[in-house]
Amino acid sequence: YNASIASAAVEAQRFVPPWKEGRMTWIKPSFVWMGYRCGWTRKDASQSRVLAIDLHRASFDKLLLDAVLASAQQGERSDRDDSGASAAIVVQWDPERALGGDSGRHAFTHP
Repeated sequence: YNASIASAAVEAQRFVPPWKEGRMTWIKPSFVWMGYRCGWTRKDASQSRVLAIDLHRASFDKLLLDAVLASAQQGERSDRDDSGASAAIVVQWDPERALGGDSGRHAFTHP
């Protein structure tokens, strides 16, 4: 998140404006993969803060049940999305990552 969204969320202990409900938000269960995807918070100002959130398992399961696979959004057939319309929740499966390399900060896919 950018600094203003992250600061407001930390202060309120929940998402509040300037965060917008309709914005794309990534939930990544892997710390390493999240760090890698946001360039370790150095990629750009819009990704300068990473927030750890507590999400009850039942809530996470509900999100998954309501989601469609990212491949369905790209026109591939999915048993969860017969309409072809954009879904509010999209699941994109990413491989698990680990740290390594000379600096110890390079993410790589587990074999």
